[in-house]
Amino acid sequence: MASSSNSRLISRTENSLPTQSQQSSSVLSEHHRLQVGIDFGTTTSSVCYDVITKLSPLQDQELAKVLVDQPQNPGCHRIPSVAFVFTAIDNDNSRRMVLKFGEHPGREHTGRIVAQFQLIKMALLPVYNQASEDPITKQSLQSLKETHDDGLRRIKAHASGQKLYSQDPLTGEMILSTVDTMEDLIRLFLVFLWRLTMRHFATILGETVEFVIPFFQDRVGIAISCPVLTQDDPIMDVYHRLLDAAGYPKSTWVLSEAKSAALYHIATKLAQANEGEDQEEKILGNLHKQATIVMVDIGGGTTDICAITPTEIDEESIVFGDCVGSSTPNGSLKLNEIFKRRLQAELPQFLRSIDARLGCNEAQIAESYAARFEIVKRTVPQLPPHYLIDPDLNIPELIQEPLPPRFVEAPKTCKLSSQQMQYVYDTWLTEIFETEIFELVNRVISQSGENSSGRLPVIVLNGWGALPCYVFQAFQHHWGPWGFDVQMVKDLEKVPGVCQGNFLALTTQKIVRRKIARASFCTATLHQENLFFVIDGYDPIQLLIYQNEDLGNPNKQFRKTCALRANNPVFPVTLKVVIASDRAFSRSPPKLEGTIQVELQSLEQYGFQLQSDDGTLFLEFEYSVELCMRGLLTWLILTVPHTGNFDNVHRDTGKDMLACQQVDIQKHASQLQEVYAP
Repeated sequence: MASSSNSRLISRTENSLPTQSQQSSSVLSEHHRLQVGIDFGTTTSSVCYDVITKLSPLQDQELAKVLVDQPQNPGCHRIPSVAFVFTAIDNDNSRRMVLKFGEHPGREHTGRIVAQFQLIKMALLPVYNQASEDPITKQSLQSLKETHDDGLRRIKAHASGQKLYSQDPLTGEMILSTVDTMEDLIRLFLVFLWRLTMRHFATILGETVEFVIPFFQDRVGIAISCPVLTQDDPIMDVYHRLLDAAGYPKSTWVLSEAKSAALYHIATKLAQANEGEDQEEKILGNLHKQATIVMVDIGGGTTDICAITPTEIDEESIVFGDCVGSSTPNGSLKLNEIFKRRLQAELPQFLRSIDARLGCNEAQIAESYAARFEIVKRTVPQLPPHYLIDPDLNIPELIQEPLPPRFVEAPKTCKLSSQQMQYVYDTWLTEIFETEIFELVNRVISQSGENSSGRLPVIVLNGWGALPCYVFQAFQHHWGPWGFDVQMVKDLEKVPGVCQGNFLALTTQKIVRRKIARASFCTATLHQENLFFVIDGYDPIQLLIYQNEDLGNPNKQFRKTCALRANNPVFPVTLKVVIASDRAFSRSPPKLEGTIQVELQSLEQYGFQLQSDDGTLFLEFEYSVELCMRGLLTWLILTVPHTGNFDNVHRDTGKDMLACQQVDIQKHASQLQEVYAP
């Protein structure tokens, strides 16, 4: 139960989380909730979360903090999206397979590796099983699929004599697991991310496992990323099924990567431009001056593109518009393939000399250099004279070979000149500007240009693939002459986790909210206690949202006001409202969502007065149930007004009884087409 004079249920972000030494039983009350954002990336994944408290105005909020999700490594906010299986030997010499996520094999695993898996998210994309017209994409995807299939075969071959276990990050318990398909592996990785978040939360706040598990079941809101390539219904069905099987809440919100990046960019630009301004009118005025944002989010496996028009954003909602976005599998990992091809073409003797010393094949050596190239290409300062590609090959020295024009190798190192790096990027960027991404960006620009009030759209780059200076310069050179402004997402270089991790920012940032395109269809059912009965003729089931309701109208209020009567009431008395959902407007019993209640302590405390009817004392008062949609949160609010009457001139709204319950966020039945009652 909570009371407040403000019915806007917006949660305030805490400035910092308490340390373990500060932890007490009062740190997390019944009003605290957790908002979690997960970026399940192709090459790396990150998780951020923030504790949010009860009711306060939106103006009091601050940007959510990105927190570490690795208790053992506070300096890191990302983990590799990889897995490997190795054979563990117990004290009694028995053997078992162990599945590990988020790390690469160490030297202690030498000779015991059963299988390794990289780029596991690619198995969710339709291109994984389709033949690409581009030879590099086709070869890399075919090679990836063969590697995955080989790993699954190896696990199956060992399964006859060894069971497979994975460790629960939260409890440390070894769990018997099954991996027959890539979907099984992805499901277990999603479980790993979820339980790892629980572990970090428990570590930071000094909470116990017994506290954390129910907390994450009852009081956590979650958003997770996906590329637009997964937006087709069959693939999204698979994604939702995996999330459900991994134990994620039914209310998990799936948001495309480019769209989240665009929203974050708009939000941070507004915050920067309006620092110190509290008047929403001024903020909205600046917002409407902004041009359409065309976001190009260059990830590892995919590049996502979408457009958002800021003029469609108001103080209550954000309109996503008709541009859902587009994706292409032409991500920055393609650079690695181009680099490998150049390496194999220009330094075959160099690679063979390493092969002779290590007993590996040429392709494995090239892959090791490409893996190091992946790190170097986005971490070396802008335009150095050369790049040192130095993989961990554990060899004393390399034989010096005649040097090709632009490749130079030193002992244990491939020294890549800036000119050669420029060539690698030019090969990839030329492909971007002349093929898929160029067409997608131009189509988005054409569509969004009609709604930009005469201003040219702004092209904004985001993602790991956008970090190297070559990319930004190429976009400037290509679209700059046409008058387009090219920008980078704010703070991308300082905080590489922005956008992917900052789903939280969307729930707490000033002005930016989401338009309700996904919400639960709610009903309110009066739980009739002994003394209570409905006196105004309402059906016990009260629809808050009807079919064909306009959910896009930010000023629309979904509210029902009813009255109750109790004969000879004995205080304290509890009023309960049961929440249910019915997505299809059917006549079957609605699905139970939860219960909210207020406890009426006394007549005097809430300004109630008993009335008399033929000698019988009774209490009559009004109450309302309202659906309140803010950010990623959808709340059902139960209000009993002071004096028991909403229109009473003596009513003090500060003494209203108020309780709330988060309800499931699902596609609303009023938005579905061809929905018929049976």
